[in-house]
Amino acid sequence: MLKNSYLKSVSTGYVRMMIQIGVAILLTPFILSYISHEEYGTYSLALGSIQFFSMFNFGFGGALGILVSRNTKNYSLVSSYSGIVQSFQLILGLVGLFSGIALSFNFNEFFDVVDKDNVALKTVVVIFSFSFFVTMLNQVYSTLLVANRQVALDNKIGIFTSLFGSLAVIIFLKLGLGIIGLSVSILITQVLNLVICFLRVKKSMPDLHISLFKFSLIDFKNMYVIGIWIFVGSISVFLIEKFDQFVVSKLLTLELVGVLVITSKLFELGKKIIFTISNNYRPYFGKLLEENKHDLANKHFLLLRHFTISIAIIFSSLLVVVNPYFIKLWVGKELYGGDYVSLFLGLNLVYHAWKLPNRAYLSSNLVVKEQSIFGIFEGLLNVVFSIFLGYRYGLVGIVAGTFLSGFILQIFFYGYLLNLKNLESTREYVKSQIRLFLNFILFYSLAYIFYLLNANVQELGVFLFRFFALVVVSTLIGLLLNIKRLKILRLHMADLG
Repeated sequence: MLKNSYLKSVSTGYVRMMIQIGVAILLTPFILSYISHEEYGTYSLALGSIQFFSMFNFGFGGALGILVSRNTKNYSLVSSYSGIVQSFQLILGLVGLFSGIALSFNFNEFFDVVDKDNVALKTVVVIFSFSFFVTMLNQVYSTLLVANRQVALDNKIGIFTSLFGSLAVIIFLKLGLGIIGLSVSILITQVLNLVICFLRVKKSMPDLHISLFKFSLIDFKNMYVIGIWIFVGSISVFLIEKFDQFVVSKLLTLELVGVLVITSKLFELGKKIIFTISNNYRPYFGKLLEENKHDLANKHFLLLRHFTISIAIIFSSLLVVVNPYFIKLWVGKELYGGDYVSLFLGLNLVYHAWKLPNRAYLSSNLVVKEQSIFGIFEGLLNVVFSIFLGYRYGLVGIVAGTFLSGFILQIFFYGYLLNLKNLESTREYVKSQIRLFLNFILFYSLAYIFYLLNANVQELGVFLFRFFALVVVSTLIGLLLNIKRLKILRLHMADLG
């Protein structure tokens, strides 16, 4: 039985991810049998467009998570912070709702969509707008659960709503509702998630009292000082992680938006699995810092960074070589973006994993402003690279723009910032980066050798046997390289409570 809350959060997080992966793999071919490839691309673009509004919450949601994790026992303060965020989430939700409805009347013209069923597309955008409104209302309750280290509970809620939503998708598609049915299933899932999280917060935090538009100006200032820079950072996240679909829709075709979504599916799922490690650590960093255990928090950070990046390197190298076969078996080779697209999707996964532990630890130390300013520069650079390379090399160039524009740059930046804030010396940082670079070269070299040896293999059984051998070899090498750190991590897990 797991007694450590971090282990519970990670284990339930992985169960949640496994279920979501299984659902995505099984549902996508089913969905594509009911809608066209272009409809799928349009649907993905509409969803991304409405999600864009979530940036404009002035970072209050992220600030709430940071501040609550550092003040879990002060219910008066937590209530005040929660009231501030819920007030602004309500306003943002309404703005997003009405803006989305307005967008629905001009969506076709804005994205140059030639759609035979204009009414259906407008309806989808409107439904996504209502779903966005519900999501904004729920963010406070979900954040409170996570910040109070009830991550396992949040994961269990996610598992239930994920399965429920999948059942809704099947029913609605069987009824012939198409992309409207897909959007309705998301709305129902979000409403269910809101109700469950609200009830769980009420039960687990009976002393919490959230009042709309009634809060201390001092608390508002504390929230604003952190939140405004998280807001700036959220713009950079959009420019780096979400902008590719918009560039593809403008420079290329809507069908290629669907191709990009399908080709990147394994990597997006892999990103969620890997990011669970770092994201679940955030409230525990807050806990250790609240207790003034700074040295202990730093030890956990160094271990977290090494393991997150090492796992991402191994995992992404395996995904790069298996993705072509997976896509062709899953939905057909016509929806595969190509080997170079897969390669850069794998490199992008490494790029995001490389900086995530740094961001988590620095944010827990309230170092937000510097990260946000750099993030904007990084995001704008990604846009320039993606558009320039997209014109010259098409889909490959757009995907490659993310890695080429920011990977080396962010390594120098976080080394400088960690040293500036006295969280890690430049010497130790350089040593850790060299070790990780050597791991990167080693495992991607193994993947490249495997790719060359299996370039002409047609038999699925032969490929699977060789791929299984690669997985075993990569895993064993990874374990051998990290035996000492695994022992240290095991000794320190009790620190997280």
